[in-house]
Amino acid sequence: MSRLDEAKEIDIIGYLSSIGFEPKKTGGNKIWYNSPIHAESTPSFFVSGSKWVDHGATSLYKPYGDIIDLCQEINSCSRMEAIDLLLNGTSIPKFEPREVADESRLTVVNVFDEIKDQRLIDYLNRRCISERIYKKYLKEVHYHFSSNPESIYTACGFRNDKMGWELRSARHKYCCVPKHYTTSGEGLTLNLWEGNINYLSTLCYFGVEEMDGVSVVLNGLGVLRRLLDELPKYKKINCWLDWGVGASAAMDLIRAKVGADVVYDHRYVFPEEMDMNDYWCSLNK
Repeated sequence: MSRLDEAKEIDIIGYLSSIGFEPKKTGGNKIWYNSPIHAESTPSFFVSGSKWVDHGATSLYKPYGDIIDLCQEINSCSRMEAIDLLLNGTSIPKFEPREVADESRLTVVNVFDEIKDQRLIDYLNRRCISERIYKKYLKEVHYHFSSNPESIYTACGFRNDKMGWELRSARHKYCCVPKHYTTSGEGLTLNLWEGNINYLSTLCYFGVEEMDGVSVVLNGLGVLRRLLDELPKYKKINCWLDWGVGASAAMDLIRAKVGADVVYDHRYVFPEEMDMNDYWCSLNK
């Protein structure tokens, strides 16, 4: 059994209890909790079998998932780090409620071409993204929220085609609107990723600074529908999505649009890991 499969067998209810969260009510096959991801007084989070859903976590790209997704959100860590936490009995950091951020009130204050904040460099090193690659694609972005303009935060910024930003750090994951996908390159071959860290991991894996053809980073699966009408013009579509339920549904949607013979599923590269970054990190461990 792979480490991924072992981690997935851990009981979500037992995990929640171990970090101080107990059920508030039950109904049918659902067990309801106050969310462990954000502060709330009325339960919006439920567990059903091996899955969880958080109706109140509106700032998350995917407010549902398995035990590993949950550990990631609670601890603000990568999927590989979450698996380590779950399997190695590592002490889970004390939970501190996080308010759901209103990203429409997020404002970029400064953008620097070179990432110099050591915390961001450490984060990228843990994700095994080479300096050569992150210097080409990422900026150091300083931002604040209108509710507290005195507090300035820093993040790795990845720009989209509408001039919005995907912002990532070890503890935070935000979008500075407008939300959109990011495109580079040209040709009749399309390479498709869900997020920028997996895109950069693929470049590191192949030892290149860009892929042949057109590369599109969706910056979230919800953006895929904006791209659908563009797909038929490509003769080949290489998908580098993850093994999540949402990504599998996205693959089905793409095949339905252009035909299965045009679509190539490259998840075979990492059959025992959740996504390309987890796989790339495992090779560099």
